[in-house]
Amino acid sequence: MNRLAGKVAIVTGATGGCGAATAEHFIREGAKVALAARTMEKTQALADRLGPNALPVHFDLDDDASIESTVAKTVERFGRLDILVNNAVNTEGAVYAKDTTAADGALAAWDTTMNRNVRSMVVAAQFAIPHMRKLGGGSIINVASGAGIMGDTLRLCYGTSKGAVMIMTKYMATQHGREGIRVNCVSPGIIVLEKTKGQPMLDVAARHVLTPRLGVPDDIAALVTFLAGDESAYVTGQTICCDGGLMTHVPMYADQMDGMAAAPTHHVTPQI
Repeated sequence: MNRLAGKVAIVTGATGGCGAATAEHFIREGAKVALAARTMEKTQALADRLGPNALPVHFDLDDDASIESTVAKTVERFGRLDILVNNAVNTEGAVYAKDTTAADGALAAWDTTMNRNVRSMVVAAQFAIPHMRKLGGGSIINVASGAGIMGDTLRLCYGTSKGAVMIMTKYMATQHGREGIRVNCVSPGIIVLEKTKGQPMLDVAARHVLTPRLGVPDDIAALVTFLAGDESAYVTGQTICCDGGLMTHVPMYADQMDGMAAAPTHHVTPQI
């Protein structure tokens, strides 16, 4: 407890599953938190639940002035800024529907996806870093996705944007590390949210993780909290996967496990 005592944070996308869990962890650890999200009704409800150390702030990925205002209001209310969690992401269904393949016209979603998922993080950092400099340091955590590491049958723009977030993290860490500003990236795997519980795809995904269960928002929040605090003072420029080991094994892992369960004999993985 109190690992973040005296620190002030901004969590963008604060009303989503992982954003809300992160804000809750931060406040539990003693931080004061600006809850930055687009829908103020939900943001206010979350702030009411989390108490006086939570500040609801309107935040729009498409509006640089909104992002600048979020930082300004946070510093005005709490007097400083130590932590920025770039968690907000495009969630507009109409954009996702256009994000298919290169051959089928994914470019229709390209600019919107890149602006919301990548550019907005740069804008937030641009306005946050001067306040961190005044304190002699800070911590920025960018949230990416396993989609930025591996290929998929759809979502060309989304996956590319998340890959961009990972390399952007290394550049930010390199450029600002000697100022005491650490920049890291969290790459979530399959995370079960309230709106996705019961979906058949989760059963398919569960076959491929190495842990006995799929991830939940608290898993992401716990990792982000570690990266935000002084315990991770020597960690920067890193992308840490929080995915139950999904990206660590051979592609045929699930089939191997099924085969071993059916006929438990010595198994040798073919060389690839």
